[in-house]
Amino acid sequence: MTVECMSDDQSPATLYSGDVARLFKVADKDEYKRARREFIRASDIDFRQIADVGLRATMRCLFEEWFAYDRPVDESGTTPFDIIARALFERDDGVCDREYEDFREFSATNFAAWFWIRDASASSHCMTVENMADGRDYEVYAGDFAARCDGARGGSMLVRIARPRGTWRMCGNPSVFMREPSDEDGHRFLSEIIREWDPGFPELVGALFAPHPGMMRRDGTRIGGAAAPSALRPVSVATPYGDDPLPGTGPGADRGPKPRRRRRRRSSADGTGRR
Repeated sequence: MTVECMSDDQSPATLYSGDVARLFKVADKDEYKRARREFIRASDIDFRQIADVGLRATMRCLFEEWFAYDRPVDESGTTPFDIIARALFERDDGVCDREYEDFREFSATNFAAWFWIRDASASSHCMTVENMADGRDYEVYAGDFAARCDGARGGSMLVRIARPRGTWRMCGNPSVFMREPSDEDGHRFLSEIIREWDPGFPELVGALFAPHPGMMRRDGTRIGGAAAPSALRPVSVATPYGDDPLPGTGPGADRGPKPRRRRRRRSSADGTGRR
């Protein structure tokens, strides 16, 4: 699949998944807690127990991403992202029709996957990536991240993409970026494991983050490890972030464009709008 990339000044509006999750938590704390238990069970990582503050925050961001985009909260499949986006639009909170349509397209088309990097171009800010779960190729607008990976042939990343306004785009920077393996043997090996395993986002998070040296409880015992197939562990144990992690990677590093807020003029007694 090949799609012409848009320039960055045409970026669609979106919502930061962390904001969505926290707003929904205020409205329905019980549902938020149920979702958190599901994520912890599927990933085999109870991020609340992680001693390292930064890693604990990273894992919480990954949970919030999954909760906002993927976790249905009713039988019709409505997600927290859908509910918060609709609420902002209906209460006239500075969200125009075009921005709300962007939200709907993000919600309808987004998915997270472990992608193999086929190509990256600094000039176009695009990357060609393959979803290793099904072998489909996507040309994705990736902004500065594509420039940082300019000329890359190989390596992989866990990232969420969506197709607002007809163009595939990354929903923020990758959660995980791995430079190795980078050859076709490594690509074939990972693809076979993923297709046989068929993991969801929490399982991928558990597999890729459990080997991290900071994945320790406060009492010094390790957290996680059961989510990954045994054949995958030697790969992910090496370096979940890659041997040369790029600056700005990780969940929350790029919140994406925010909806523009319309300034409202206050009325005055004489009707001129002056205060």
